[in-house]
Amino acid sequence: MAETTRDGGIELGGEVRLPGDKGAHRATLSIDKGGGKVSVRFEEPLGGSDAWDGSSVVVTRRLKYHEVVFNTVGLPVESLELTWKMNVALNERMAAGVVLARPNEMKVKGEHGFTLVAGGDSMGGENYLTQLPSRLYKSMRD
Repeated sequence: MAETTRDGGIELGGEVRLPGDKGAHRATLSIDKGGGKVSVRFEEPLGGSDAWDGSSVVVTRRLKYHEVVFNTVGLPVESLELTWKMNVALNERMAAGVVLARPNEMKVKGEHGFTLVAGGDSMGGENYLTQLPSRLYKSMRD
């Protein structure tokens, strides 16, 4: 796993499950917000390759996150089109998303959620609220 790159890109990693495939796969997503490019790298080859480029990439800056939507074709099954939708925190340290199978002749259906983090961040008991300074929390009496 990596982190925000020098050229302004984002790299996030974690486990991803895909429709049409059993089991989870360690993956790293590289997002070039300015250039509108996304690539997915797997630790082990999947669907004949360990690196996949997204197509029809849309990166939209929302009030509290970056919305990223893209497609892959042939992953994990030949000719299967998957749509990836995710929200990347503005601090670019975490993303949550879903992978959806597009209608297809193989009748592969389903969707799988995932969470990705930047290098050095742990997955687990913390969330963005636990990282706020205590003065930002409101008292229950207020």
